[in-house]
Amino acid sequence: MTGAVVTHPNHTGRARVLAGGTLDVVTDRTSAAWLSIPDGSTHHFLLPDNAVTSTTFFERVQNAAKTMPDAALVLFTAANTRNGAAVRQGALAGARWVPAASEYVPTAGTVLPHEVARGFVGYVREHGGHWPESVLLHRFLKRERVPAFLAVPNLVDYSLAENNSACFFGEDPEAGDEPGLAELSVVPFYAHGFAQCAVRMSDGWRTMLTDEYLRRFAIPDLPTAADFDSAEERAVWLTGFTMGVVNRFEGHGVSRSGLVLDRALSTLGSSRRLHAFAWDGLRSGMGTAPKSSDRPLSVRVAVDGYLGEYLLFTLAGRGYPVTRDSPADVVVYDGDQPARGAKATIRLGGDEPLPGVSVIRTDTPYGPGMPGEPSRADRLVHIADIADAVEQVMLRDPPPALYPIDRPSVPVDFGLHMLWEWRAYETDE
Repeated sequence: MTGAVVTHPNHTGRARVLAGGTLDVVTDRTSAAWLSIPDGSTHHFLLPDNAVTSTTFFERVQNAAKTMPDAALVLFTAANTRNGAAVRQGALAGARWVPAASEYVPTAGTVLPHEVARGFVGYVREHGGHWPESVLLHRFLKRERVPAFLAVPNLVDYSLAENNSACFFGEDPEAGDEPGLAELSVVPFYAHGFAQCAVRMSDGWRTMLTDEYLRRFAIPDLPTAADFDSAEERAVWLTGFTMGVVNRFEGHGVSRSGLVLDRALSTLGSSRRLHAFAWDGLRSGMGTAPKSSDRPLSVRVAVDGYLGEYLLFTLAGRGYPVTRDSPADVVVYDGDQPARGAKATIRLGGDEPLPGVSVIRTDTPYGPGMPGEPSRADRLVHIADIADAVEQVMLRDPPPALYPIDRPSVPVDFGLHMLWEWRAYETDE
């Protein structure tokens, strides 16, 4: 196990203090710094010169490298990220290492096996220039099928950064190094003013608003915006609540000690005053017995492309039996009208009613999975709002002839942000 402190030529004094005569000091702050790995090393890590390390740093890193020799070990996760949220899920379950969510991996603050480190340098030379190197490291690990695990609590924090660690102790209050969680299928997190969930699908990960994710469960009396003084208070409460729901639904178990969990919850939101909302939401979620919704209507999705895939995944998640080709109670289509026979038929797109058909005015759909770039000149409607509209039309009796999406839940700027994040983390574009 070897490591180096990455610094600017003007900051070598600070870097040498951190290196302490044990680590190398390198002044190349690009991916080429990984070439500092000595030939005899099996694993190598880089630290920024403003890093603060836990007293158990070397012990835990070496133990993890022995236990998971082929994995990337991520030692720092920012508080408002998916990986930071995954660390919170691990803290709740009492895990010491958890699988990374689909997100950027910091190049400084990560341990890589020898050949992986050298291979990453070549990958950046071939693919660099558009995305940050932290995104490229995520893409490289995914392409090479290198698993990544996150330290719980983090073993590194950045003393000068605004986005400090999701969970860090100078002196680790717990012991052991059991990985704990083999897989995460849902990661609730709060970022950019919204409670969100990263959800694993068959072809990768998708991000959705937490309110949308929770519709797959039969949860009565979920608090609304009117029950809180600010949108952030509800978003933090809802994130804590969903952490508890996911923990219960997936059977992760609960930590015997609350010290690490309390520290992790304290970084959820923009200020420490939100700490109590995170705890209150988590307790409510842990007291819920989440059951999947069971819907009486079956749905045939006769829609191709990314929109069809999203409708299949979303409606199935909400408890509707879905199919591509078999007969069903409801048929949703966007091209030629299928043969009649369903109880209800819904067409996506159009401005005029059709005989025996409910028409949803979708304007210009956009969202994760779409090819090309959406134009702001169009009236954009996120595919999550289209899925909501389909469900609303199905549940109305009688169904409306024309259904406009007048009040979308996904603001365009935020929807485009989710699209670009999907491009960064789930594609090679």
